[in-house]
Amino acid sequence: MIPPNSTVGIRIPPLQRSEAAWTAGHTAGVKPAVIAFCIAAVCSIIGLFAPIAYWGSIAAFVGGLTWVIASAVRAANSA
Repeated sequence: MIPPNSTVGIRIPPLQRSEAAWTAGHTAGVKPAVIAFCIAAVCSIIGLFAPIAYWGSIAAFVGGLTWVIASAVRAANSA
């Protein structure tokens, strides 16, 4: 777990309101980040043989980042 700090982590206002919001937001972002990473990794490996699959990696990154932020904000607002 990343403790509240000024350099590393998801640096958006809802997560910076309190230590509880910071912790809840970062905890909620782990699962979507891992899933998006695995999808991007698989697409990258496939991309070695079929370069069009690299677009899947880009989509996984963008979709995963959106999912992580949405989950983190939802959890931080609930904290």
